[in-house]
Amino acid sequence: GIPFTRRPGGGVAVACPQGNVFHLEEQPGSAWTWYGPRALLPPASQGASSGVGLPGGTSLGLGLRSVALAVPPGAASGICAFYQVALGASATLEKGQEGELGGRQVCRVAIGFHQELRFEETTDPIPEYDGHHIAVYVNRFEDLYKRLHHKGLVWNNPRFPQFQYDTLEDALRHREFRFKDLVHPETGKHLYTLEHEVRSLNHPGFSCPTLLPSTVEQNSQQLAGDEGGKAAGRDLLGVAAGEVGRGGQTRKAATTLKQASVMEGEL
Repeated sequence: GIPFTRRPGGGVAVACPQGNVFHLEEQPGSAWTWYGPRALLPPASQGASSGVGLPGGTSLGLGLRSVALAVPPGAASGICAFYQVALGASATLEKGQEGELGGRQVCRVAIGFHQELRFEETTDPIPEYDGHHIAVYVNRFEDLYKRLHHKGLVWNNPRFPQFQYDTLEDALRHREFRFKDLVHPETGKHLYTLEHEVRSLNHPGFSCPTLLPSTVEQNSQQLAGDEGGKAAGRDLLGVAAGEVGRGGQTRKAATTLKQASVMEGEL
């Protein structure tokens, strides 16, 4: 079996072979209404006929509720400003709980419906960036590309030489682009590194194309149907994928499970 430890206040902590630590806690109430679309989405194999399904096979997980990343002291405020100005996202700056973060600041970036990125300040050393990344689906894909390209932030990952995003036409053809540097929108100071694979809503990896309005254009400037409408005013619709870190960089992920539980982990 997998060893685990019980956490103060309830729940258990489970470590995977790669050193990631997942915190599992019971979620009160109904997971059917707490998280995600109006109803559970089936695996892609079962939802093929309707065109609505999630990648992979049957899983108790509904998706990531949050991903938390450790950032240097003083970085959270600028990171919030970056997401607000550069990406048009809803981001709030909060003071962490004394018992958890020693009162340090946290930037919470709203992504999709009941999802968020959390950038938590820490005085602990920040390990060297190991190349982990997230993928997000966005509204106003063309506008976001132009905004980030103008700031010189669009990035070609050398791991994928077949994908180049030097022009808007390149990004539209691939239906995606990437950036990795989070900078202060006023000073240009580098604050944090996290590769974002930014996808349009008509990217082939989008799981639920039939939920989109029929008028969605190639640049995916429309909202993603009723469920995307819940994130009205936000350009970031949801975390689609990610890579677990390999260098011990502390991250946390929270996932709602079908059986009304929450899974949190340090990745």
